[in-house]
Amino acid sequence: MARSDHPSARPFLPDKRNLKSLAEAAEGCQGCPLYKGATQVVFGEGPRDARLLLVGEAPGQQEDKSGRPFAGPAGEALDRALEEAGLDRATLYITNAVKHFKSENVDGEIRGLKPRVSEINACNPWLQAEIEEIQPRIVIALGTVAARGLVGRAITIGEAREQWMQTKWGQPLIVSFHPSASIQAPFQERRDRIFDALVYDLERARDALNEPRPQPGA
Repeated sequence: MARSDHPSARPFLPDKRNLKSLAEAAEGCQGCPLYKGATQVVFGEGPRDARLLLVGEAPGQQEDKSGRPFAGPAGEALDRALEEAGLDRATLYITNAVKHFKSENVDGEIRGLKPRVSEINACNPWLQAEIEEIQPRIVIALGTVAARGLVGRAITIGEAREQWMQTKWGQPLIVSFHPSASIQAPFQERRDRIFDALVYDLERARDALNEPRPQPGA
């Protein structure tokens, strides 16, 4: 495939689309350079009829090894938050805005890196296809990279929290903290506040599943 100044996963999407065909096609994606340094693609997982869809930022090192989203320490934090919020992970669809692990090697130590805007944009067709296939009632962005992929512009969690937003494809959206922030914040008090905020946002989404469609800005 010819090189492009504006790489995109779109040419790699299958013509016939369902969750299985999308996941299989994503294994061969070369829509941006991240595939070169990753062990494997990390596609979303969850039931086709999930009403709540959670979007993280990008796979970490554990996810890169396992091939599953939120399989490492951030996943453990997410599982705790889901349990406190009364949500069953098995009923949710969970994915990432970027499907390949981005990293650097520093003196023999592999460190994860935050995806660039160009990489978020390149991977966006996969996220769009997942959302179109599942048609979730509510979407939650976990972190600013996820929010960027879902809204199409830079968003701070401070400006977006505790209000309803909308994805660029029309779904009601809650923007919250990435679970890793509840682990990596420098002070325990801050970590606890972030975790409690994440639980609160998950509870908001849970309660809204059986209510009238939330309106942006509410």
